[in-house]
Formats: sequence, C-alpha cells, structure tokens
Amino acid sequence: MYIPEHSNVTDEEEVAQFINANSFGQLITNNNGKMAVSHMPFLFHASTKRLLGNI
Repeated sequence: MYIPEHSNVTDEEEVAQFINANSFGQLITNNNGKMAVSHMPFLFHASTKRLLGNI
C-alpha cells in the first residue's frame, strides 16, 4: 500500500499508543448490494507486534 511521506509513521511507540487508544477496526461486507460495516475489537500485543481481533 502506498503511504505518502507526510503520513508515514515509523516510531513504533507512537504506533502502539495510537492502536491502544483506537482499539477497533471495521469489517465491511456486502449484504444484497448494500454495504454493511461492523466494528470489531482488537488487542495489540507490543511484545509480539500482533493484533488480535474477534469477529
């Protein structure tokens, strides 16, 4: 994915703080031609640099 230089964040601590403060994602699906958006919770494990989600 292309990330413009002014939007590229490389500080891992800043990224971890952002994820912990905004710990949800969106699952976008097509339901009979209409978009449906479901919020999904995520947990970030800094030691393994993994996101865990639950649907």
